Amino acid sequence: MASTKEYLDFIMEQLSDLDEVVIALYQWLQLQRRSPEEYEAWFDGVAKECEILELKIVF
Repeated sequence: MASTKEYLDFIMEQLSDLDEVVIALYQWLQLQRRSPEEYEAWFDGVAKECEILELKIVF
């Protein structure tokens, strides 16, 4: 695969609509179970990953 986006697109093409709903529900339930500290750590981690990815795209 040439890029992360192409890889994610490929994975999403392989999933059925039901698979996508189940994954979304699972992710939502995981989000609801987090303590405020866990949520903050997750949020900071995602922000850092996005920052790194955006810098790779720009440069």
